[in-house]
Parts: sequence; C-alpha cells; structure tokens
Amino acid sequence: MKIDRRKFLQVSLAGSLPLFLGRAGQLLAAEGKWENDRILVVLQLSGGNDGLSTVVPHGDDAYHNARKAVRIENPVRLNEYLGLHPNLEPISRMYKDGHVAIVQGASYPNPSRSHFKSMDVWHTGSPKGRGVDTGWVGRSVDKCCAGSSEPNLVVNVGTNVPYALRAEVHKAVSFQQPQAYRWNGNRRDEGVFDRLNQEDQGMTDASWLRGVAASALKSSSAVREAAANYKPKVEYPPGRLAQDLRIVASLISGGLPTRVFYVAMGGYDTHVRQKGRHNNLMNQLGRSVAAFHGDLAANGLGGRVVTMAFSEFGRRLKENASGGTDHGVAGPMFVFGEKVRGGIYGEHPSLTDLDRGDLKLVTDFRSVYATIIRHWLQTDPKKILGQAYPELDFLGAGRPRGWY
Repeated sequence: MKIDRRKFLQVSLAGSLPLFLGRAGQLLAAEGKWENDRILVVLQLSGGNDGLSTVVPHGDDAYHNARKAVRIENPVRLNEYLGLHPNLEPISRMYKDGHVAIVQGASYPNPSRSHFKSMDVWHTGSPKGRGVDTGWVGRSVDKCCAGSSEPNLVVNVGTNVPYALRAEVHKAVSFQQPQAYRWNGNRRDEGVFDRLNQEDQGMTDASWLRGVAASALKSSSAVREAAANYKPKVEYPPGRLAQDLRIVASLISGGLPTRVFYVAMGGYDTHVRQKGRHNNLMNQLGRSVAAFHGDLAANGLGGRVVTMAFSEFGRRLKENASGGTDHGVAGPMFVFGEKVRGGIYGEHPSLTDLDRGDLKLVTDFRSVYATIIRHWLQTDPKKILGQAYPELDFLGAGRPRGWY
C-alpha cells in the first residue's frame, strides 16, 4: 500500500488536520519543553467596542453633552473621572482585588476605520496587515516554544481561525465543540488513517505521515478527554462567550500544554439602537470573564492565566441619529489575572481635542503585546513585532513616567 502526501491531505479531523502540517518534519522534531506553564487567553471583541460605554468618563461634561441616547448613567465608579459600565460590576470586583489592568486609548498610528483592515493590523501587529505572512501570536509561540512537538500549543475555540494565530511551525488547533474534534473522514479513508499508525515500511513518506497522524490523534484525544471529565467549580452564565471560556477552563484544568487560547465574541458593531444591545454585551462579558477567572482560582490555576481583551477600534464620541455610534479609533484594552498589577494605565483620551470627531491614540496597542510577549510568554518582543515598544507595568515591566 502506497500513500502520498496529496492523498493524506484529503483526510481530516473535523476539517482541522491540515492545520498540523506546517513544515514537513516539524511535528517529528526532537521533543522540546518550554520552561514555564504560563497561559495567555486572547479575547477578541469583534465589531468595534464602544469604549466610552465600557470605561465611562462620567466626570467629563463633554461626555454628557455628546451623548444622550447611549449615555451610561450609573457606572461603577473607579475614581472621580472614570467608571465601568454597571453590567461590568463582576469585573469591578476583580479590579478592586487588583486583578484588572485597564489600558486607555489603545490604537495605532494612521488607523483604519475598516473592520477588516484594522483587525488585520491588530492580528499581525504590523501596519502591513496581511502583507505579513504570520500573526503576532503565531510568531510568539513559534519563538517561545521552538523545538516542541506538542500539537496543542495554540487552541482556537470557534469556527474561524484568526490571522493572529497564523504560524510557520506551530499551527493552531481549532474547534467549536471539543466533542466534535475527532476523525471526520468516511469509512474508506478511515482504514488509511488507521494504517498510518502502524509499522509499514512500504508506505511512501511513511514516517512523516505517521508522525502527523499520531500528533492529530494525540491532540484530539487530549482535548476531548479534558472537556468530557471537567466539572466547573463555579456556575457559568448562559451565552456563547461563557460556554467558550468554560471550554478553555476545562482544557487548562485537564492539563493540556497549551500556551495560547483564543476566543472571539461578536456583536459590537452598534450603529443602531446601541444601548440595549451594548448593555447585553457588557452583561455577557462581565459575568463570563468573572466566572472564568473565578473557576480558575477555585481550581488553584489562577496564577497561571492572563486574559487580554481587545477590539479592533473604538467608537466616535458623538452618538449618531440612529441611537448608536459609528466607527472610531482609540478604545480601552483589558488585562485580567491574578498575576496582573491592576490599575489604570495611560491618561484617558481627551474628549475635546479630537481627530475628526474621534478619540486620539494614547497607547500603541503593541506596547500591550510587547509587555505580554516579554513578561508572560518570555521571549523578545522586538523579534516578534519588528521594533521595540514602551512596555507597561501590568506584568512587572517599567512603567513610563507620568502613567498611573
């Protein structure tokens, strides 16, 4: 029986097996182990989150004058100027415990108000967007886990693999439900797949194919076993985000060697009738993130995990005639976790000194990436991002003078 690589590529594990293929032979490299067990969870808020309804400048008259229909009346106060949306009260409790960093005015120079172009910049960490062949997460894991043959180093919980996870070596595993992450070929091909795991010197490229198949089976079995046996220590709220984060918690608790999990939450493109929609999004976000980190803490895993939340851009200061807000520029980022030095990082963007109605950039988002890459993933951010960016203090880096 002879099997070539073209034939093998027709076989899939829930459509995800080709994600293992990367560079031929990488999965058969000598086993490598990274030196820590820290985990990064990236939470993407897709659609352009209205930062001014999330971290509310309640102490600024310009905010109240610009917004009537979408104005947040009773934020949870963080100080005399800022507060969190009232439905983020569970996150405010984390903030009071010192486990939430809020990075203000995050964006990048010469920003795009296109969802696709802006998201590409955030995914790659480069103004070239998809002109760069890999994503910032993919490059980071390739660097910090060089030599490892673990198939589950990067896991995406969702239907679409974000460009941020695109890598040369450590391809992302992707699924929406762990139970569905398994062999999905027909019966004829199943025999081919089984025989790839048998000693058969007559196969073309047998060792390479056998290694890929073994990695796929190892990945699938580990994921499904961890999820099936998991019993959370807290009650998760209903909703897709909570379900996805519960899956992540199950895989962490189950001992998967994953370095980065990626989860996306949609619905943030609130041009029309924003207030009710955004209130619901904040309710899901606040309860889901708090449940996830509470679950990790209850399992003694809180110190291993940092969650970073971002959106591709913020919204304009002034509401529109449809009771919503339009695409803007700068907005807040969040970093959650027991090891996070909580607080507010950066001055809030001015509400009177605007750029064509938009909040101006205060913090280049790559400063957040650089801090996480160096102090959590423990590799050189300059090699990942192409240049050095000022690092913040939420994971122990030097805080720029004048920040608080």
